[in-house]
Amino acid sequence: MIEQQRQEYLKAMGITSWYSRYSLAHALPSNPLLWTDVSTSSISQIEADDTKRVDFQETGSSAATSLPNLHGFLHTPKRSEEKRSLQNQTVVLSQQLKSVINTDESPSQDLINNQQVESKNKATDLSSAQPVSSRQPVPTFRLAVCTCQDALIITDLPYSSREGFTKQHQSLLMNILAALNWSVSLKDINIFSWPFTHQQMIDQHRQIALDALSRYLDCHYDYNNHTNILLLGRDAAEFTLNADKPFEQLRGKQKVNNDKQRIVVTYSIDELLKIPQYKRETWADLVTLVAEQ
Repeated sequence: MIEQQRQEYLKAMGITSWYSRYSLAHALPSNPLLWTDVSTSSISQIEADDTKRVDFQETGSSAATSLPNLHGFLHTPKRSEEKRSLQNQTVVLSQQLKSVINTDESPSQDLINNQQVESKNKATDLSSAQPVSSRQPVPTFRLAVCTCQDALIITDLPYSSREGFTKQHQSLLMNILAALNWSVSLKDINIFSWPFTHQQMIDQHRQIALDALSRYLDCHYDYNNHTNILLLGRDAAEFTLNADKPFEQLRGKQKVNNDKQRIVVTYSIDELLKIPQYKRETWADLVTLVAEQ
């Protein structure tokens, strides 16, 4: 039990806490204990009884000290009659406390009815609310976005990898750009990861991911003003184009409403590093850009 709560219970029952104190020889005087809610008459009566009962004896030394004036107040009476009277007072106070709890603090019928109505409203709100388990699944992907003088490049990266867009990725990408007769100077290399936080209370389903990536590309890379756009990888194609088709059907040049843009989908740089056999198919997807130059 918390000490403050215990003291409140004792105060409600009329029981005053006490502590045993003894003066040690050659010790500095202690700070006096100030007790509240005690009448002056009761203190004087206790001091008078204690004076009759306690006999202070000198130890032969001038350094011997006496107990403070509140000594009798800090000790419970030792006589059986006083103990019996205290017990009777405690019983009476405890009965009064129980009666107060059972009558004054008991909830009224109106309060009970209001609580029942509130509980029903809460149950209705919980039943109408969408549970967390029924939310749409959160997609996980990681994209590297960069630009060169001739194109905007978006390629997949392993979601669990912490290395990012390494020098090996950049070297292979520059070789591809050189084969296309494009500038090999990569600029504005950034990583876009989803979900952006792992807090379950935040909804981050597929449509929110699509909107976030679209907004990111428009604000940071001016997506609509690029003539050539390379989408390298499944996630890059799916979340940039908002396409639900299989990756094999998305590969190659895409049909877009903007006649000035040329968008090509093919394997990611990370896949080409792991499976070099994909390079032949990748070049077959990109060669259409060379033919139109």
